Amino acid sequence: MGRSTVHYADNKTNKALKTLHNKLRPSGTPVQRVEYIIELLLLRIFETKIKQEDEFKPLRELFSTDFKWQNTKTGVEDE
Repeated sequence: MGRSTVHYADNKTNKALKTLHNKLRPSGTPVQRVEYIIELLLLRIFETKIKQEDEFKPLRELFSTDFKWQNTKTGVEDE
């Protein structure tokens, strides 16, 4: 099976997913590998729904490259 080539708008998400991928891919119990595969499938389904379905239109701006996340406790933009 080939590796996924999905790249997200922000580098922080890419790093988090790469860390998760590298953590579980080489080792882990069969149950952990199945859980990992299910999580990736759910993530891919969610990503597709956000891009294609009108119901998710309000969420699209959250995943754009222009969106700046704010820390809810401090009110400061996260990088």
